[in-house]
Amino acid sequence: MSSLLTQERSFTQTIASLAPPPESHEHIMPGALYVLVAAMSASIATRNRNIPLRATVPFGVGLGAAWLLLPVTMRNIGDLAWKYEEKVPVLAENHVRIRGATTEGWKQIKIRGEQAKSWSSERVRTGQVGVETFKGASAETGLVSGPKAKATNKVAAFMTSGYKFVCTEASQEDTVDISKPTKKALGPKRTKS
Repeated sequence: MSSLLTQERSFTQTIASLAPPPESHEHIMPGALYVLVAAMSASIATRNRNIPLRATVPFGVGLGAAWLLLPVTMRNIGDLAWKYEEKVPVLAENHVRIRGATTEGWKQIKIRGEQAKSWSSERVRTGQVGVETFKGASAETGLVSGPKAKATNKVAAFMTSGYKFVCTEASQEDTVDISKPTKKALGPKRTKS
């Protein structure tokens, strides 16, 4: 009988150790409900999909929501699971290997994302300079000048530094500030017929 009481006490202490401390301001009940709602919504979203998706997506979404909404509790559960995994060395080694690969993969994703961001912004800038050069605009001011502007377009609009565009007609060039639209810049007023 005493061994049964010892096991019961051990079980209740283990469950109690999973609860977050009061200073963490983490509430189990609303957080657990939100996690269940997230898992159920994932289940609804995948109801017409194949069986592996129906089995894994709700579990993954629920697990992600639990880590997001109940971080202290999930950390305590993870520590408890690790304590039990240490009793089986093969399982612990695989866990460490998978965790290391996941961490390294996340680092690589961040690095590649930054590289893609810088590459794309460089390509956009190169394209912008190419278009401005083709149109005869200055890359610094965005103002159109020269024979290309007079020959190819009557109105060239470039919203670059200074928020200005140049209207060119024949040999006349006017610089207009578009932050304060005028009737000339807006064109004729249309009326309902």
